[in-house]
Amino acid sequence: MSPAPDKIYTIGFCNLSEQHPFAISVRTGLEAAVAAHPNLRLISRDNDYNTDRAMANAREFADAKVDLGIIY
Repeated sequence: MSPAPDKIYTIGFCNLSEQHPFAISVRTGLEAAVAAHPNLRLISRDNDYNTDRAMANAREFADAKVDLGIIY
């Protein structure tokens, strides 16, 4: 089954923290990959090393019905 050509797929990405250089590098790499594909959209959130915030971000993505959620 091939994807619908006009469908926009949404990726939700919860980053570990925007204070950690490697985590920032992961996010910017994902942003670059998504930018190369016009049928992809990225929503990024900062978990800020906080479990409660990470859970809230994951719930937000579930409520938004993202096509793919990445919790880092």
